[in-house]
Amino acid sequence: MFWNARRDNGRMAKHTKSRRLDVVHERPKEDWHKLLDELTLERAGDDITIGYQVVLRHSIEHPTSILTDSEPPLPPLAVQIVGADGSETLVTVLPR
Repeated sequence: MFWNARRDNGRMAKHTKSRRLDVVHERPKEDWHKLLDELTLERAGDDITIGYQVVLRHSIEHPTSILTDSEPPLPPLAVQIVGADGSETLVTVLPR
C-alpha cells in the first residue's frame, strides 16, 4: 500500500527508522473530481510518474479510494488510486 502504510484512526501512517511520521490522507469520494481537476491545473508542466503496469494511456476502473500526501490547501505531490480490483496506482509529481 501507499509507502507500506498502516491504517490508524482513519489515516495511513508509517514510522521510518528516523521516527519521522508520514501521514497519508484518504480523500472523500465527493472531492475526487475537484482534487484531480485542481491537480491537473496546478501541476501543468511538471514531471509526472505513474507507478503500476502502465502504457501510454492509463485508466483505473471503478476506483475505491484516493490517498494523498497532503491536505488542502496544499496540492499533493503523490496520489495513490486504488481500483476495485485491488490494483494500486501511484502518481508522483516532480515540480519544475
